[in-house]
Amino acid sequence: MYQPASHSPLKQSQVRDALKTMHAPLDPGASNRNGASSPRSAKRTRVLMIGTLMGPTGTQKVRVRDISNTGAQMIVTREIPVGSDAVLHRGSLFAAARVAWIKGDEVGLEFYRELSAEEL
Repeated sequence: MYQPASHSPLKQSQVRDALKTMHAPLDPGASNRNGASSPRSAKRTRVLMIGTLMGPTGTQKVRVRDISNTGAQMIVTREIPVGSDAVLHRGSLFAAARVAWIKGDEVGLEFYRELSAEEL
């Protein structure tokens, strides 16, 4: 049974704002959803932090391995379908994303909007 974290309850307004970006119109001329030349062109920062991933299979704790302004790689406890929408939550960050790939217990997210340096 899911039990919400006692340290930081999710605010519906923050989740709603993150979800709004999931269905924003895409630029057909862009090579990916963020307009970058490739999903890996952004500078990635190696991190070891815990977050929460909300997706079609429910909410789960994740270990974020690296993050950039366009995406993140993380370790999940339960599979999430490739191509599905998800929201990554950590602290004040709520980032709507698409599951770009999965390999074993590792998942790659592609954010629907670029994150600012302050959000990282």
